[in-house]
Amino acid sequence: MKKDKPTQEQQVLWLLMERGLTGLTPLEALREAGCFRLAAVIFDLRAAGYNISTENHKTESGKYVARYVLQPTPEVMRFVEPSIWGEEQVQ
Repeated sequence: MKKDKPTQEQQVLWLLMERGLTGLTPLEALREAGCFRLAAVIFDLRAAGYNISTENHKTESGKYVARYVLQPTPEVMRFVEPSIWGEEQVQ
C-alpha cells in the first residue's frame, strides 16, 4: 500500500513550526524539503491564513536573503513546543 507523501506546503509548514523564531531560508527549504520556490509556498500558506513574517538574513558570504518566520499565534501553539518561541511571544 502506497503512503501519501507530504506536500511541499505541509513540509514547509512543519519546518516553520519546528524552527520557531529561527525561521527558514530558501536554501534550507531546498535542502530539507526539496522546495525550489519557497516564496510561492509561503504565499500559499499566507493565503491559507498563516501569519508568516519576512526578515532579511545576512549569509556568511555577506549577501541578504529572505528568512520566513511563522508567528506564534494560539492556533499554531497548539501543535508546537512553546519553548521555541518563549511563552511571552504568543499573541
